[in-house]
Amino acid sequence: MRQLSEKFIDDLKSHTGILKPLMQFILNDDSLEFMIRDNYVNIYYRGGNLLKIEPSNDTYKFTFDTNYLIYKIEELPNPIIDGDILKQWIEILPYLKQNIDIYRTTKKSNLEREYQQLVVKECNELNKSISNGSEIFIIDIEYANDNGRFDMIGIEWDRNQASLQGKYKPKLLLIEMKFGDDAIEGKDGNKKYADIKQHIIDVEKFTNPENNNLEILKKETLSILKQKRDLGLFRGMQHNKNEVIDLDINKPDFVLLLAAHNPRSIKLSNVLKNLPDMKHANLKFSVANFMGYGLYTDCIYSLDEFQEIFSKQIYSK
Repeated sequence: MRQLSEKFIDDLKSHTGILKPLMQFILNDDSLEFMIRDNYVNIYYRGGNLLKIEPSNDTYKFTFDTNYLIYKIEELPNPIIDGDILKQWIEILPYLKQNIDIYRTTKKSNLEREYQQLVVKECNELNKSISNGSEIFIIDIEYANDNGRFDMIGIEWDRNQASLQGKYKPKLLLIEMKFGDDAIEGKDGNKKYADIKQHIIDVEKFTNPENNNLEILKKETLSILKQKRDLGLFRGMQHNKNEVIDLDINKPDFVLLLAAHNPRSIKLSNVLKNLPDMKHANLKFSVANFMGYGLYTDCIYSLDEFQEIFSKQIYSK
């Protein structure tokens, strides 16, 4: 299950924790995203895995993907961490980020992953100046197990239900980002990108109540949310002390984020005409709020609403 051990959390947050200086570096750099895995952590930068942190005996091991190294660094610090080695890693992180910058420009861009990280940043972090400004928070990205995968896992926390007293439960959201029209219908007829129809088929299978996928995902989501809040990673929740103890997983929303669609392309219009019905989830479409990347309940539409309100943007003819 995606969660960190108590020792891992303590080493990240306690005053004497060996990873506390790194945690403070991450909290002070909003270009980084901290994602919890099965007792290890991925630190993302521009959609790439800047650093993997995993337990190793009584300490931790750091891994940087050397494929990103454009300007070779003479030698990476020892991957096995003690206090002095951790300091070396923190000092070298800006240079590793710069290598990813150059790699993204000269070798291989991944705009879908980069825009995905911008969505996470705005939903979770940029609302700190307006208490509980967003209703939607991204709990995880690049979620995958043997039964399914999603670009993002989120919760919808109704701003009119700031208190979780009583029976209110935030709603679970399954989110897929599509960047560009090739991703909408599959690239050049092959399966480099799963098309929207295939995603709907996969989500229907994943959310079928005959299996236990949603219960497992709910437990993971609640655990990750609690641990990340304990670490101070949800700046948009900093004034909300209510604990989320349960989620509404009855027919969750499957939300499509369509980025960089050209309204003169007929691809999206064609795809929307032939979508299969969904019985176990609600198909929704998110639209930018005045050019922003944050997700708001008021900007998420059903298929019928999306086609009616945004017909010209779907296909301008």
